[in-house]
Amino acid sequence: MYKQGLSILIPVFNRNCCALVQELHVQAVNCGIDFEIIVVEDGSTNPKYVDQNRPVAAIDHVRYIIHEENMGRAIIRNWLADKAEYDTLLFLDCDVDILDPDYLKRYLDNKASVVCGGLCIGGDANKLRHSLRYHYEKTHEKEYTAQPIQEFQNHQFSHRTQSNGRLPF
Repeated sequence: MYKQGLSILIPVFNRNCCALVQELHVQAVNCGIDFEIIVVEDGSTNPKYVDQNRPVAAIDHVRYIIHEENMGRAIIRNWLADKAEYDTLLFLDCDVDILDPDYLKRYLDNKASVVCGGLCIGGDANKLRHSLRYHYEKTHEKEYTAQPIQEFQNHQFSHRTQSNGRLPF
């Protein structure tokens, strides 16, 4: 049986996620909820990032785990879901920035069984002016807001609630 609370699950591959984890920790504490943050290095090949991320292990309610081999996007998310202690799961990519100081509160206030959020495309436009990917993302950014994603969420997710109330990811 899972405890009531929030498990924030972050797979990491060759990125520094310290600022993300610190921001989520502050917001979770401010929400006054039971929570955990599980950060897993998924076979990161650059030891610089592993060393940069190690300090998150000292933060209350944070578990920092290193996997030597890369499991891949789907397998690591399933693995994280299996390790979670709480009944509400929040999956975040390690390269996101939390722009809203009430992000977790707004997430927790939403009572849907699956919530798909929006995206803002960042970066220095001048430095990225030759990046086809950047231009594509900026052109289609309005399609990444929460409303269109919610309207078409079943195009990307299918889910059934298990008898224990957890979603089988």
